[in-house]
Amino acid sequence: MGKTVTHCGEAGAGQTVKACNQIQVALSLLGMAEAFVLGAKAGVDPQIILRVLSGGYAQTRVMDVRGPKVVKGEFEPGFKSRFHYKDLGIIMETAKNLNVSLPASALAQQLFSSLLANGYGDLDHSAVIKAIEMLSNVQAAAKA
Repeated sequence: MGKTVTHCGEAGAGQTVKACNQIQVALSLLGMAEAFVLGAKAGVDPQIILRVLSGGYAQTRVMDVRGPKVVKGEFEPGFKSRFHYKDLGIIMETAKNLNVSLPASALAQQLFSSLLANGYGDLDHSAVIKAIEMLSNVQAAAKA
């Protein structure tokens, strides 16, 4: 994963670290989506939200790479939503086996499930904003 090879430990540790990465990315995507949806519902331009949040402590790599595309309504896949949903399933099964509580990951899994159920599984995982838009009856991302 990534450009630098890092030995993660015993057999299976690399898979666990990949799962940890997928948790972090999913939750970053959800945070960004919720911020855009809340702002849009209040009448704030998502471009302004992106600009302000990108200049502060809320700035993330996810926001840098996917934020401008989400605001434009561009969801061509870099990483398909259906693959992230699959990974979240693996994560939740692992958590169950280890008796670990991952409430935010469980929510992410449900939102990605909704995304797939609505036919958006082949869109980029940043399209999870569509699930939150549907729940909130607002469109934050521009129409593609």
